[in-house]
Amino acid sequence: MTITQANPHYSGIYVNDVWQNSYLVSKDLLTCHDLTDCEYSVLQCPLQAEYFLQQMEPAVFRQQNLLEIYRYAQGITASERIPSPEQMLKFVAEIISKGDLRVFKIRDGNINSE
Repeated sequence: MTITQANPHYSGIYVNDVWQNSYLVSKDLLTCHDLTDCEYSVLQCPLQAEYFLQQMEPAVFRQQNLLEIYRYAQGITASERIPSPEQMLKFVAEIISKGDLRVFKIRDGNINSE
């Protein structure tokens, strides 16, 4: 997954997976109502969420991408202490599986509002 900053209208982080699917990872409850061409991915199991997070591309930046998602989810700054990569993966997967972070698959690869 490649991380890019979300459109200022949407709160979240854009990512791509190994199959070149595009996603918006967001903690904003109203995001799906604003998106015209998206599909909400329900990842209720932490193992499903971990698998999703492990498909981030490019692989050499996977840990950095996970760190950006962790910081976004926690609302922390770069100066604050961060957990190990394994702890971070489990923490973010747990947040996704609880529904506090949502994963929206963007069907056409672009975010468009109504």
